[in-house]
Amino acid sequence: MRRNLLKLGVLVAINGYCLKLFLAGELLNYINPRYVTFTGVMNLLSLIVCIAAAIALVGRKLTVIEPSRHWWAGVLLTVPVVLVLSVGWILPPQPLTRSNVASKSLAELVANSNGQRLSFASERPEGDKGIAEWISELSGPVDEASVVSQPVDVLGFVHAGAKYQPNEFVLSRLVIYCCAVDATPVGLGVHEADWRGHLKEGSWVQVHGSFRNFGDAMRPNYILVPSSIEPLGQPGSYLYYKF
Repeated sequence: MRRNLLKLGVLVAINGYCLKLFLAGELLNYINPRYVTFTGVMNLLSLIVCIAAAIALVGRKLTVIEPSRHWWAGVLLTVPVVLVLSVGWILPPQPLTRSNVASKSLAELVANSNGQRLSFASERPEGDKGIAEWISELSGPVDEASVVSQPVDVLGFVHAGAKYQPNEFVLSRLVIYCCAVDATPVGLGVHEADWRGHLKEGSWVQVHGSFRNFGDAMRPNYILVPSSIEPLGQPGSYLYYKF
């Protein structure tokens, strides 16, 4: 019975922690909004079932005789989980960063040759374009004159794209399709000479400027040419979600 109570105690702690994230609105750091309510409800139901099962086990204590030997084995197996949960309860939840997806390749979605438009959930007012809106616009057929004439004002973190020149970097955001496991960085190419001299990879910056086509009419390659770059801190709403 002791071992079962330990297992139930761990499950109660896990569900309690997930409910804490749900009530604080911090699940949005790790999962797509469409799954938040479902996750919170399932954690609550699981918590109720685990508590009920623990009460039932304690109620059977006087009528069921269990051997007490080796109960400590369950304790040893439970200690690592308890330590991890304790750290989670004590430390504040950490937002995702580029380092969390360092093993993934950057999807530099500035122009999609197949002409299929990409879209991401956005809370920006209509007509106010961020990285998500520009990716959506540039991933389909566009009018070059219209693109290069529009002022661009976007916020993202600095990343050195593998296919870009030394004087170019990618202004990036992370997009979540389901949860943090599939978080993928997407971004816009930026042309800035000697950017490594005044920008740090992974830092957040606000870029003002306009696009220039560094390709041709058949294979456009729109790169953002900045008029100014302003270092900023990570914004409160820093993730994109794919629906």
